[in-house]
This record gives sequence, C-alpha cells and structure tokens, in this order.
Amino acid sequence: MNKTLSQGIRLWLAVLSALFVSLAAAQSHAANCTLAPVSGQSYNITNLGSGYNLDVADASREGGANVQQWSSNGYPNQQFLLNDLGDGYWSIIARHSGHSLDVWGWSEEDGGDVRQWEPTGRENQQWQLKQSGNGSWNIVNRHSSKSLTAESSAQGSNVYQYKDGANSLQRWYFNPVSGDCGESPDSGTTPESGTTTDIGPAIVGFGAGTTGGGVGAQVEEVRTPDELRKALCGTIEGGYCKDGTPRIIKVLGTIDFTSDPKKTEQWGEVDACHATRICSAPYKTETTLLMHSSFKHCDGKTIFTAKYDKAGLNPLLVGSNKTLIGVGNDAGIKGKGLILDNVENVIIRNLSFTDINQGLVFGGDAIRLNTSKRVVIDHNYFARIGRQMISSGHTSGVSVDEVTISWNRFDGNNVYSPNCNGKHYWNLLLQGDGNVTFANNWLHDFDGRAPKMVGNTFYHAYNNYFENSPGHAFDVGLTGDNRPISYALLEGNYFANVRYPSQWNETKSGHIYAVSMNQPREQLLEASQQCISYLNRGCAGNMIHGATSEGFAEDTRVLDKAIPLRASLPRPVSSSLVPDLVRDGAGVGKL
Repeated sequence: MNKTLSQGIRLWLAVLSALFVSLAAAQSHAANCTLAPVSGQSYNITNLGSGYNLDVADASREGGANVQQWSSNGYPNQQFLLNDLGDGYWSIIARHSGHSLDVWGWSEEDGGDVRQWEPTGRENQQWQLKQSGNGSWNIVNRHSSKSLTAESSAQGSNVYQYKDGANSLQRWYFNPVSGDCGESPDSGTTPESGTTTDIGPAIVGFGAGTTGGGVGAQVEEVRTPDELRKALCGTIEGGYCKDGTPRIIKVLGTIDFTSDPKKTEQWGEVDACHATRICSAPYKTETTLLMHSSFKHCDGKTIFTAKYDKAGLNPLLVGSNKTLIGVGNDAGIKGKGLILDNVENVIIRNLSFTDINQGLVFGGDAIRLNTSKRVVIDHNYFARIGRQMISSGHTSGVSVDEVTISWNRFDGNNVYSPNCNGKHYWNLLLQGDGNVTFANNWLHDFDGRAPKMVGNTFYHAYNNYFENSPGHAFDVGLTGDNRPISYALLEGNYFANVRYPSQWNETKSGHIYAVSMNQPREQLLEASQQCISYLNRGCAGNMIHGATSEGFAEDTRVLDKAIPLRASLPRPVSSSLVPDLVRDGAGVGKL
C-alpha cells in the first residue's frame, strides 16, 4: 500500500477503526463529587442519568466540533476548565482544544446544538450552575436560559440545550481531574503539611488505584541532589528503602548527578568489550560492561578496560507513598536513575531522565521496578540511557503489579547504537508477575525492545504512537530463558515507518491479540465480534504504515485472560487519532 493514502481510504480506515472501539456497555463510575467547582480547575463533567462524561467528539480541535457524552477514558477531550466570570456565570473550556462550550448559532430553541468554539466571551458561551437537592448541577446557558441536556442515556448520544424538566439527563457532576473532591489546585507556593497539590490528570488502567503522596501529604520542593535523595527515602535498612511517609516531592529544574571527569573517585573501571559491530562516524560503538562475574556477553571477544560514572549504577531509592513530580517544562534528573524495590503506591510525573552512562550497556537504567505494586510512570521524557529507559522484574517470579506507564516520550536518538544506525535498542524491558497498562506513549527512533514484554504478566498496550524504526517495536514473551508466557492485548496503536511492529514467532513467543487494520473488511468484522463476545466491546484496530511484516496474532487466549480484568481495560480511541493526540500530549510540560 502506498504511504500516501487517498482520502477515501483514510476515511474507510477511520470508520473501521471507530467500529472496533464501540462499547456494548458503559463502564462503572466512582462516586461523583457534589461540591461546587473551583475556578481555574479542570473537571470531568459527568451526566447523572447515564454516568457518561461530556466529550468533544473524536478529540477534535476544530471550532464547531460536536459535543457528546462518552465513557470515561482519561483523555483531555473529556476535561474542561471552569472559569468564574462573575455575576454567577462560568465559561467551560475544553482542555485539549482551548475552545469554549457554545450554544451553536445562538439558538434559543429546544434541541439547539452545543459545540465547541473559540472563546468569545459572549452570552451563548456563559453558563449558570444551579445545584439540585441530590448534589448534581443544572448547567444553564445565559443566552437561551435552557439546560445542558444529554439526548439519551446511550453512549455517544448528542448533547444539546433543552427547557429544564428536572430530568436526570439534565443534571451533571463536576469531578476534579486531579486531586480529591473539593481540593483546589496548587497556588504556586509551597503548601503546609496536610495540604494537597494538583499532581496531574486522572490515572487510568491497572495503576488507577495509585494515589502517591495523596491527601494530607507533606510537600517538599527539591533543587539539589541531596534534597532529592532525602525526600525520596529518609530511612534505608539492608539496602531497601523503609520510608513510607506520604510525600509530594516537587522537582525544580534539572538535578545533575553526572560526575566531574577530574574527580577519579567518582569513576569506576571494569573489564569490557565492544557490544556488537564497530561503528563508523558519525556513529560510535557501544561498550558492554562486565559488571558481574557471571556475565558471558564478552565471550570470544577482545577484552579491554572501560570507565563508567558510578552515579549511573547507584540509582536513587524511592520509598512507598511518594509522588515525584517536575514543576514546569524543564524539570529532570540527569546522570542517575530511580529504583523502586519492595515498595508500593508511587507516582512519577513530568520529569526528564537523561544521560546515564550513554553508550555503556549495563551502565544503568532510568527507572527500575522490583517487587512493586501500584506504580504510575506518566508524562516523562527519556533519552540517552546506557541500558533500559524502564526495566521491571529482573528475574521471573518477581511481582510487579498494578502498573500504568502512560503519556511518556521515549526518544531513541543515540549516537551509540548496536547496529550503527543512531537508534537505541535497549528501550524497555518489562517482566515480572502482574498486570501492566502501557498507554499513549510516544516511542520514536528506536531499534528494538520498544517494549520487550515477558513474564507471567497481562499487558494492555493501547493508543501508543511508534515512529521511525529500522527494527522492531513489541517483543512479547520470546522464550529461551525459561520465563513464563506473557499475554498482551494490543489495541489502537499506530505504527509509522516501523519495519517490524511486533517480533512474534508462533512457537516461541507469548500470547498476542492484536487486530491489524490492513486486513480485509470481513476479517475485521469477524475480529470485532470476537472481542465483543469476550470483552463486551469491540477491540481497537492497530494502524500500520511502512512495515516489512506485522508480526501480529489474534490469540483468543488473551481475550479469555482479559475477562476478569475488563474493569481495568480502558476503551481506546480510534488509532487514526493517535499520532496527533500522542505527539501533542506525551512527555514533559504536557500535564
């Protein structure tokens, strides 16, 4: 198929992809917030009658896009900023587009459409909030004096204005996107102990129960290596962090752990060899460090002595009940990673992790999880790491459970690479026992392990954007080292110029269920029915352009494994929306 698709083919693929993401039933909802909204805070606006969220259709950023109701998915097109205009009126701004909720065409009629439009400040974009006895809110337009109304209780039904009849479809709740009900966002100053701060958008997937520091947590701002080290873990026993004090740690600027080349005590030496081939300019040859006597990676190769930065091989210990969040667009940790071992309930957000022994295999990981539970790694940036950007469960049988890895940018551009092509190979190695959500991540300029998924784990990987790779993206459960077989449900992902979207072998790989949008229409419809029979919803198809081979399978053992997990499997958006959605939303400074 040509890389440049005709408009008709694109439309057909988009329609089919939309078909795959339709739900047969609404998802359950947590208790709704009945407190009045706070000006300047973002909310999911949830309908009392249906339980669905107010939603800008297809996550469109265009003026005039329709507004509907849809099941909660954690996306910015379901997040609305409330601004108090005075005199009892509010503006309601779609977070993803910056457009206002608008009575279309200044209608004064019942059924007048509600859409998004650029803010004008006019009366058809002003709303009065009237609370009912049950705590829900009647949202009334100033121009027409009619109420915001869902057409029916069905998912996808239109939202318009209608004369108030005290109907449940005319009543709404304002559920804060971040923080607990009634908590206001961070004022910009350091709160006293017992005060929470805005720590980012809602968490979805298997890590949804993670609270990090949570309500009442002590808040600390850190600027130096020592301040960060102490805030992450104040008590160490036997090499493990025993500090479970709830804490929100706000990183200001980039904290640099890289060692001074002139200080020899900060550098180590070890036997090493060239990792693979010898590279020519402009690329450089990777070096494999023999950090353990058991390593056999240099057998048969010439051995030499290599220097490494000790900081990269001594990651920061992180304790339980911590939120680590960068402030602004330039917060990060340079030259050293994090390790979560025998801990739970940790959120890591809005940070850059860079420059950890670049070019030295086994020179250190950016984030490492061992025996961890309820962990969220969200809206971060990773680049120039010697080994893995994220690794988990270094041996089989290690529990790494209830994890969400979302909205991160994994940048594989690297002058050091095993195949001398400027693309990083050792990106993510996810293993261990548990359940992991991998969603809305942007992986680009990589050569492999993007990600590698092994162990006795169920992986839900959806709406990720994979771009520009001469190698492979997914590597699901390749055996040969006696690891248990893994299960991976791959939905709504988009692959652009990726040679092998999945490295899969029928006799050696784990179990994959992934629908390719490049199949004939009849097969797509058959797969959709298959998903509905197991999940009570269709599966989102994966969009693939420029691949040599896809490496997908539709193994129903994955769907069978997913049945008891359905409540933790968010419904993806159409894969056709993923490139723009993820490029705009993934990485640092996008909370």
